[in-house]
This record gives sequence, structure tokens and C-alpha cells, in this order.
Amino acid sequence: MLVVFVAPFFSPAATQMIEAALALPHIRLAVIAQQPLDQLPRHLAGRLVGHWHVADVTDAAQLAWAVQGLSAAHGAVARCFAAYEQSQLPLAIVREQLGIPGLPSSAANNFRDKARMKDVLRAAGIPVARHQLVGQPGDARRFVADVGFPIVVKPPAGAGAKATERITDANALEDALQRYRPTVDDPMLAEEFLRGTEHSLETVTINGKARLALAHAAMRPRHSKSSRIRGFSGPSCCRAKSTIRVLRRHQAHRRQGPRGTRHDDRRVALRMVPASRWIGGHQ
Repeated sequence: MLVVFVAPFFSPAATQMIEAALALPHIRLAVIAQQPLDQLPRHLAGRLVGHWHVADVTDAAQLAWAVQGLSAAHGAVARCFAAYEQSQLPLAIVREQLGIPGLPSSAANNFRDKARMKDVLRAAGIPVARHQLVGQPGDARRFVADVGFPIVVKPPAGAGAKATERITDANALEDALQRYRPTVDDPMLAEEFLRGTEHSLETVTINGKARLALAHAAMRPRHSKSSRIRGFSGPSCCRAKSTIRVLRRHQAHRRQGPRGTRHDDRRVALRMVPASRWIGGHQ
């Protein structure tokens, strides 16, 4: 089976994914990247069946050209995937164009467009922060009049905290509007600022069904006694090496003492739980 992995650079995370994919049985792995192959460690580069250099892994046309080129040289591509969030939508478009199974573009767009993502979650009954797509300055001012300060502004297609700002007063808002200069075609996203404990949920999904869930909570040191990792269940194929490394790192951190690992004074608690407990709306 020919599998193509897409990454902008051979970062430590991308290198780990390449190594993990190469360890899977019956997989022939090719890579599309913005870096030449000599930037990948030799012990991995020598095991790839192909490499295609592109200028931009977020350009669907370049990705299609690369996938078609690898297919012509090495056979039909069975799967094509990436970890880089900005590549998810163009890669989904390419899979649909070439008839390669994988996440559809509609689903990719549901999490790449953060305003759309919140609408989808709210429609499913999941509470989310109030938000507003800002296509002109008046939109932002009306939103603030409704929810009050502080608010958060960012690009609708941002990843992580990229270009994200906390706006605390009217002067800061006007300054952000001058810098962003939002338009209907290029809006910015304004969100209600919420205070509380940060949680996240990661799932391993196979054929549309969640098989494994990783629950994550950032806690203050005074709550550290409740930090715990529960055993997790699911098919053995889901118990990836990367997950085991996460658990081991957390366990090592707990042995080190009270020092935090976050940018502030919070600590991290992880729980591995059966996905069914979360997907059905139960914790």
C-alpha cells in the first residue's frame, strides 16, 4: 500500500510521524515536503519510496501535482495524510479530486474555519463562546456592546494561538481594527473571552467511529492531587507510540515535583478514557 505523508518541514514532530508510519507493516511511504530530502535523517530518508519537493504544502494545485507525480512513479496512492493543520483543507480537496479515501473537504473546513466550527458545535448542543465574524469595524463594536470586554480576536482560519490577541478596552479594539483592516472577503473573528479551567479532548477515529479519547485538563497547582491518568481501552492498533510517549512524559513530570510545565503556573492532568464515554456526551 502506497501512503503519502505531507509536511512543510522535517520538524521533530514530522520526523516522528514518518518514523511511525515506516514501522507499519505493508506500508510503502512517500513524502511531500517543502524541504529537500537531504534534510531528513538518513536512516529514514533511505526507507522512503519517494519524495516530492513543493514550494507550498497549503496549495491544492501543488499537492495534486505532487500526488499525481508520485502515483505515476510508484503506483496508485491508497492514502494521503498530514498533521499540519493548514494543509488539511487543500489536501482534502486533492483527495476528492483524485478519488483517494480520507477526510472530506466539508469536514476539514468545519475545523479550519473557526467561526464555522463554533456554529457546528453549537448546533450539536455543545456550548461554545459567543463569536462574530467581523467584516467591517461596526461589526466588532456591536459585538463588544453585546458581550463586553475583554474579547479575543484572531483570523478565522488560525491554528493554535497564531495571530490571536486579547482585547481589553475600546482603544485596543480600534488599534486591532486598524491593523487587521477586516473586510467581508477577509474578515477577522471576534470571540467572547471566557475564564475557567482549560480542557481539551483528542480522539482517534477509524472509519468515522471514535475508538480512543485523550482528555486533557490544565489545572492550578493546588488541584494537582487530582491529576491522574486512567487506563484506556480500545483496539490495540490505536495505542500509538506517540500516545505512550505522552503518558510517560506526564508520569515523569509528576515524579519531578511541583514545578509546572506550562507558560504560567498551571499543571497538566491527562486521562485516557474510552471514547464512548465522551462521544455520547458523558464524562
